[in-house]
Amino acid sequence: MHLHSSTLNNVRQFDQRTFIFQLGLNMEKNLEALKQRLHKTKRIKQGMIQKLLTGRTRLI
Repeated sequence: MHLHSSTLNNVRQFDQRTFIFQLGLNMEKNLEALKQRLHKTKRIKQGMIQKLLTGRTRLI
């Protein structure tokens, strides 16, 4: 079977576009996970500060 070079180029371009699209999706998922982790960390920090300010926790 003989494929024309234009057909091969189209396949390569499709593969590259698919790869770039998947890369973008993965980046979005990772970014969302990092945002959630940051939000959780900020809540924990706020709770710790609140405990320190109310005197429920003391630093030694």
